[in-house]
Amino acid sequence: MATLCGGFSVWKCSVGVWSRRVLFCGWAGLGGAAPSAARAAFLPGSPVVVDYVVHISVDGLRGDLLKQLLASDPASYPSFQRLRAESSHTFNARCDYTISETVPNHVTMVTGRPVHRPAGQPTTIHHGYTNNSPPSTDVIHGFNVNVPYVASVFDVVHDRGRSTALLLSKAKLALIERSYDVVHGAADLLPPDQGRDKIEFSQAADGDTGGLLTSLTGRLASNPDAYTFMHLHQPDEAGHIYGWGSAPWNAAVAAVDVRLAQLFAAVDARPALRGRLAIVLTADHGGGGGAASGHSDATRIENVTIPFFVWAPGFPPGAEIHTLLANRWDPGATRPDYNAARQPLRNGDSGNLSLALLGLGPVPGSWLQPAFVSAQSGPELHRVAGQLEVRWGVDFAGYVLETSAGLSPESWQLIDQGITAEEGGFKYLVPVESAPAARRFFRLRKP
Repeated sequence: MATLCGGFSVWKCSVGVWSRRVLFCGWAGLGGAAPSAARAAFLPGSPVVVDYVVHISVDGLRGDLLKQLLASDPASYPSFQRLRAESSHTFNARCDYTISETVPNHVTMVTGRPVHRPAGQPTTIHHGYTNNSPPSTDVIHGFNVNVPYVASVFDVVHDRGRSTALLLSKAKLALIERSYDVVHGAADLLPPDQGRDKIEFSQAADGDTGGLLTSLTGRLASNPDAYTFMHLHQPDEAGHIYGWGSAPWNAAVAAVDVRLAQLFAAVDARPALRGRLAIVLTADHGGGGGAASGHSDATRIENVTIPFFVWAPGFPPGAEIHTLLANRWDPGATRPDYNAARQPLRNGDSGNLSLALLGLGPVPGSWLQPAFVSAQSGPELHRVAGQLEVRWGVDFAGYVLETSAGLSPESWQLIDQGITAEEGGFKYLVPVESAPAARRFFRLRKP
């Protein structure tokens, strides 16, 4: 929520978004006078910049099952409830199109590259690493013979003189640490030279999420890293033994919830982190498709459906995150390939999104780059002779106006009366009973 301009400190406007489909404006009524003219602004080409990003992968966290748990048993998952309430998110993102396995998808997350080359695309697009049980000698580089060095989020942050950390609850993911160590990391070509070792702090131990959170919260309390990648294993382990959606799987999600509570407590306890730290949380894959205790078949929608949360300044709480991106669409029940015109948000977008939050450019050579666009032509709230009006330009003649008392996807209602044309656009007079006491948002949506 961003305070409206014009000095009306008690009035707040929803975060406005421009994409090819949706534009927002609105207020949370807290009393006082309405602004004479105000516009919300969000992601003017890039998100609000923060100092620290914690990028979390929850192994095997299937999006639709998580959504069901939060609806049916909210008290057991308070941290995920908070994350949903305070973040922009979707429960319907996708992992890699061709492979729904742990290691290849984590390589995709930190490099912004698909596992395999999409049909008809250049040979330099993909990372090519497919082994889900890496030998201790493997590194990521060279498996796509056309890309001798596969750059990562760690390269971008480290080479700009900022610290990075890697916290892993599966030892096999140490592949990432090896790939960017002092031997295998690329030379830093940006002065001053920060060296080849792209990861300042790393910790890998099978099953020890408690130790990881101790390390993370300790570092947040003393000298936070600009970028931290953390892996939490519990849902995947329970899914393989008991099945996705089983009672033990639900308990594993609750165990992750406890770890998230530790993270939130660490942020809440340090005022210097508030408004300066972002959390990007997603998953490597889902599970239970084809086999109740498996996830290897990437053609099954259950195995590729994952959540995606962005808890960060400027991201509207409760908003469906696909609506904030110019080049990503909610895929519904489909499984689009990488050549589809309407791409879903994928876990491979999370690395470059983390970099955008830090005010940095994308990973060199990456292909998965979510695009933010400006809210320059968004709807405006005006107060005229005591009456609130929503106004928008003639460029949006094909859009419909909707209203909501919140930002959840299911709460929007069509406004089909009271809209009048005026020179240069349209206006809607807000009924007196809707303002100023009620929380109210408006959006223009392309049908």
